[in-house]
Amino acid sequence: MLLPDLDPEVFSELGVLDQAQLLANSSPSKALGNSVSQLIKSVGVKKPTHSHCLLASLNVAKVVTTNYDSLYEDAFNAAHRSASISVLPRGDVVAHQPWLLKMHGDVEDPDSIVLSRRDFVQYDAERRPLGSIVQSLMSTGHLVVIGASMTDDNVLRLAHEVLAMNARYDQERVLGTVITLRPDAIRGALWKGDFDFIPASTAFTDAVAARDLEILLDRVAMHASEQSRYLLDPRYAELLADDEQRLAQTLREVAGAINGLSTEKKNRWTALNTVISELGHSAFSQEDDATR
Repeated sequence: MLLPDLDPEVFSELGVLDQAQLLANSSPSKALGNSVSQLIKSVGVKKPTHSHCLLASLNVAKVVTTNYDSLYEDAFNAAHRSASISVLPRGDVVAHQPWLLKMHGDVEDPDSIVLSRRDFVQYDAERRPLGSIVQSLMSTGHLVVIGASMTDDNVLRLAHEVLAMNARYDQERVLGTVITLRPDAIRGALWKGDFDFIPASTAFTDAVAARDLEILLDRVAMHASEQSRYLLDPRYAELLADDEQRLAQTLREVAGAINGLSTEKKNRWTALNTVISELGHSAFSQEDDATR
């Protein structure tokens, strides 16, 4: 135990950041990050939740999280059947591949975990490039915030800096939409004109509200999905008429023929191969065909 003489009631009166700072001051260098990483891996949620899977199904290209765990990328890779998402900053950005930015650290890199008061104070000096990425998303797009209450000091600072820049140039633009479990009139008023606050539920219990949020995410995923991506996936063959099934099989055979070409020849057919892939064909579809 790090602080055996500390009164738990006194400790509980401290803010979360100061609690973490006190623990960090009382432990060897980097020990707190290692302890948090081990704790998350040992007693945390082992598998992605339904909400993680629904979020991953949106196939969003740019995602930012303040969580340390690996649940989102696990859900994304499971949904897309490969290690198809880069985790920043420890990973590399790959062209045409989605990425996940972990603002406050990663369980796979315990030294990166931002937890204490000092970590937050030093964040801008040590990790300014990460904040700049988030600000570029705020400046050039529309953020959808899910599972966060807009109380994180770093996120608030980054947002206010963007808003100050917009005001300097007389730009009035909503930076994003915050999806909350239930109505939050206070924060909605606080961020009026800057972020829209949309409640997912009016239920009185967290369990029901969380389920309503899942239903909302499922509906968003339905409207955001590309309607044609199932056409060449053999698992959805029963949704097609007989003539469509024959056409789908022909296109899968075309894809197989392209993949059988030499690299030089295959490059000439990249455009067609890309279209076939967008219709739902993949290497996994070929494996499914082989087992039918």
